[in-house]
Amino acid sequence: MVDSDPTGAYCDYLDKEMTIMAILSTFCVAVPAAVLDRVLGAKVEDQPWLHDLWCRASTLLEMGTLAFALATLAFYLQRSHLAWLLGQIRLSKTPARYPDLETHDLLRDADSWPAWRWYRVGFVSLAYGGTLYVAALFHSHWLAQDAKQWWLAILVGVPAVLVTTLDLWVQASRPFEDHPWRVYLGMDPPSMESQDQATE
Repeated sequence: MVDSDPTGAYCDYLDKEMTIMAILSTFCVAVPAAVLDRVLGAKVEDQPWLHDLWCRASTLLEMGTLAFALATLAFYLQRSHLAWLLGQIRLSKTPARYPDLETHDLLRDADSWPAWRWYRVGFVSLAYGGTLYVAALFHSHWLAQDAKQWWLAILVGVPAVLVTTLDLWVQASRPFEDHPWRVYLGMDPPSMESQDQATE
């Protein structure tokens, strides 16, 4: 059965994605807030384990909190961009539309990889922050020194940044491919749309 209003269906999809971004942003604020509230408020006589956690792994918790903050910002920026796209798509179907913004072009841009770059940055930041929090939770005497905590944060963070940067570059250079990495590695031929874009 053919959808009688594919544009409206895609707008509904964008609206659901915006809701997901809001949930993810809230999660990235709530987790560090809850963790820091419990850890920083712990008294040595009442909750020695939580107090010890901050004393031994404060650097990991601080770096993890910054990563969660970056994830919150990324998910917010993604939601803001989706809201703009949704508004422009709906506006393009009305008489008040901008003459240079076609619905087809807006839908194509919304479905391209660059339109979702903050989504990927947010997930990498969330995974990085979660990794540091887990490392802090299961910290050992080896991680009791700040220098070793910094080395662990760098050891995990640098590859994450490099891989994410390369991934974003591959997707930006092949924005309309279903499988940009397969095309980049020569496993699949580029799509006709990408070839047309390259010749323009």
